[in-house]
Amino acid sequence: MIVRLCVAPRTRWELLVAALVVTLVTLAIAGGSYFNRDDLFFVEYFQLNPVTPRVLVRSWFGHLMPGYIANVIAFLTIFGLSWPAALVFTALIHVGAFVAFTRCLDAVLGSARLNVLIGLAF
Repeated sequence: MIVRLCVAPRTRWELLVAALVVTLVTLAIAGGSYFNRDDLFFVEYFQLNPVTPRVLVRSWFGHLMPGYIANVIAFLTIFGLSWPAALVFTALIHVGAFVAFTRCLDAVLGSARLNVLIGLAF
């Protein structure tokens, strides 16, 4: 019975409901959080040093990550240290990753309820 329910075709609203659940869980868990030490490092670094193309291609904690640094610069410029703004972006990333992963499974395996459960586990 449970196996049949899991492999049954899924309707679109089931993915939307699951995405809403992911959003609410993210907001509930991360709502009381704040930035970590490494986030504050970037704030201090960009207050003390000018933003130049060189900061995009330098090593940060042993990693080359120009897209991430560009996003940090843009976020700090637009929102500063706004945790509510960061929380919205975190929720969007979680929901986007969940939906994208679930839809990839749908494309490969066919649209089934089990894909939503696997996506939630992801």
